[in-house]
Amino acid sequence: MGFFAIAVHVQLKYIEHFYNVAAFIYVNEQDYHELSRHVAPSVTMDDKDEYAKRFDNLMYALILAQMEAL
Repeated sequence: MGFFAIAVHVQLKYIEHFYNVAAFIYVNEQDYHELSRHVAPSVTMDDKDEYAKRFDNLMYALILAQMEAL
């Protein structure tokens, strides 16, 4: 089992909760905490396309800003 698989397995209960799209209809403060602390660090990108990474980073920042404003 590789490092990525171990990292996901450790956070599996959080990842499974947010696997269902309905979990994002209403994100409360505890959900936000679980997403940012347990799920987000397990997302990695090995893509070499810097423009795509910058775009993704911008989108994540906009989503985060909108969530924090709520």
